[in-house]
Amino acid sequence: ADPAVEAMPHAAGVSLSGTGPSVVAVADTTDPASDLDAVADAWGNRPGTLRRTTTRNDGAAVR
Repeated sequence: ADPAVEAMPHAAGVSLSGTGPSVVAVADTTDPASDLDAVADAWGNRPGTLRRTTTRNDGAAVR
């Protein structure tokens, strides 16, 4: 199955980078309908790198 389609039931949003190959799934971790672990499991056996990140809402800093 297409990785974006696999993620749709588990994430609030799914997007492709142009025509691929990068795919992103985003979700609110406090939403019980979200299951990014299921997305990671589905995508984990695919070629490439799986990266899990979080959003920072406190601004940026220059060092």
